[in-house]
Amino acid sequence: MKKKLFSTILAVLAMTLLTAVSVFAADGGSSASTYAALGAGLAISFGAAGGGIGIGLAGLGALLGISRNPAVGGKIMTLMIISMALSESCAIYSLVIAFMLYGKA
Repeated sequence: MKKKLFSTILAVLAMTLLTAVSVFAADGGSSASTYAALGAGLAISFGAAGGGIGIGLAGLGALLGISRNPAVGGKIMTLMIISMALSESCAIYSLVIAFMLYGKA
């Protein structure tokens, strides 16, 4: 399992590096706008991944809690929705930062 996860992470990083090299080559050099575009892509990708992981963990915890004690399902569901909203707000902040960086590119 760990070997598969490591190879997946390595493949994603390799694709990111190769994409960055092709972007720099197409631009004819490294300029501030190229770095801004690369930063925008990285900001939204890591922000969306973090938000997705946070939402998944919140849902997992809520389902485990409800399965152990179904009587408090309503309270757990309320707390789950609040934690999912907070996790999604981090992803939305990364989207705003990506738009700001892309506007400079």
